[in-house]
Amino acid sequence: MRLVIYNLFLSAFYLSSTCTLVAQNLISGIVKDDITGEEIGYAHIFSKKGWVVATTNSDGFFQISLEEFSSLDTLLFSHIGFKTKSIGVTTLRFKAINIIELESEVTILKEVLVSGKNPYDYFREALVLTKSRFVFPFSTKFYYRELVKDNDDYSKYSDAILTTNYTSSAKDISVGIDQIRVLQLPRENDDVLDLVSPVEVSKILQYQYLNILDRFQGDNMFKYEFVITGNPETPTKIVYIIKPKVKPVKNELLYNGWIVTENDIIQNIRIKTDSLCDWQRSMLGLTVGINSFEINLTYSELDSEIHLTQGIVDLSMTLARKDFTQKNKYHSQFISIEPLKGMLTSIDKKNRLKHKTLYKHGSNYSYNFWENPNMPIATNQELELLKRLGSDGAIEKHSKK
Repeated sequence: MRLVIYNLFLSAFYLSSTCTLVAQNLISGIVKDDITGEEIGYAHIFSKKGWVVATTNSDGFFQISLEEFSSLDTLLFSHIGFKTKSIGVTTLRFKAINIIELESEVTILKEVLVSGKNPYDYFREALVLTKSRFVFPFSTKFYYRELVKDNDDYSKYSDAILTTNYTSSAKDISVGIDQIRVLQLPRENDDVLDLVSPVEVSKILQYQYLNILDRFQGDNMFKYEFVITGNPETPTKIVYIIKPKVKPVKNELLYNGWIVTENDIIQNIRIKTDSLCDWQRSMLGLTVGINSFEINLTYSELDSEIHLTQGIVDLSMTLARKDFTQKNKYHSQFISIEPLKGMLTSIDKKNRLKHKTLYKHGSNYSYNFWENPNMPIATNQELELLKRLGSDGAIEKHSKK
C-alpha cells in the first residue's frame, strides 16, 4: 500500500557520489584537505569578479565550463577553516581530474579580543549592516532543483527556472515558474512511503533577507555561545562560530553555526543541527525523525548591493512504521542566474508558484530549458536522471502542444 505525505517540514538532500567527466570545454576536479587528504564538501569556487561559479558536492567534486573564461582568468577555491587558494585556468584545463589541496587555517585562527561589547553584539551589527545593503525592490532569476531519495534510491527529480520578485516586505515575495521539468522514477517495491519533497520553495528564497539567522536571536540567543575568530593576515575577514551552550531537550532542534563576514558584510552562512538533537513526531502510526538538517548560503556583492548567490539545503530523515523503517534524503539547491536591480518582473497569474514544491506542479517540458554548462550537476546518477527527462518522449510531447 502506497502512502503519500506532502507537507512534513523544510528539507533537502545532497548527492554523495563522485562524477568523472572529460570534455574539452570543461574542467573538473576534487578539493581536498592538504593534510588529511579528506574531500572537502561544499567548497565554493569563485571567479575573479566575486561570483560563485561552482560548489563541490559532498565528495569534494566539481566541474566548471570554460566557455566564459579566458586563459588569463583565475579561479578562487574557498571553504570555512581553509585558506583561499587561487589557481589559473590555464593550469587547470589540461588535466582530466584536478586535485585541489587547501591548507587548513584552523591552527592560526585566534579568538578576537573585544572590549565594550560581547561577540553577540558584533554579530548583530554585521547582520543589520548586511540587511541595509539589500535595496528593494528587485527581481532575481534562479535555477532551482529538488531531489528525493528513498532508501538510497532516487524517487523524484524536478528543476525549474524561477523568477522571484522581492518587494519592501520580507514576507511579500512572488515566485513565477518560467520553465519546469519533473521526473518520477518507478519503484520496484510499492510498499514504501512516497514522499514529495517537503521543501517550501518560497520560504527558501526568502533567505535573501537573512531571516534564517532568527534562530540565534531573541530568547534563543541565551542558548548559544558566540565566538569571533580571525586570521591576522586577513584582518577584514571574520568568522563567527556559534554553538549550543545548553543541551537540547527532546524534540528541540539546536544548531551549530559558521558565519563569514568580509568588512562586516556577511558572505557565507552555514548552520547545521547539533548531533545531540533528537526530534521525532508521530502521526497515523508513522514516526518521523530528523537525522540531520543543514543549510549553506552564499552572498555576493553587485554594485554595492548584496544578493543571495547560491543556497543548498540538506535533510536526512527516518520514517518508521510497525512493519518497516525507511530512510529519506532530500536536496534543494538554487543558483542566481540574473539579478535585476531596482525593478520587478511581470509574472503571469497562470505561471505563479501555487504549491510548496515543484513536483506538485506536474510536468512541463521545453526545448529551450536552461542547459548552461555550469548547471550544478554533481554526479553521474544525476546526469542519468536528466538523460531520462529527454529520452522518454515527454519533451517532444509537451513542446508540440
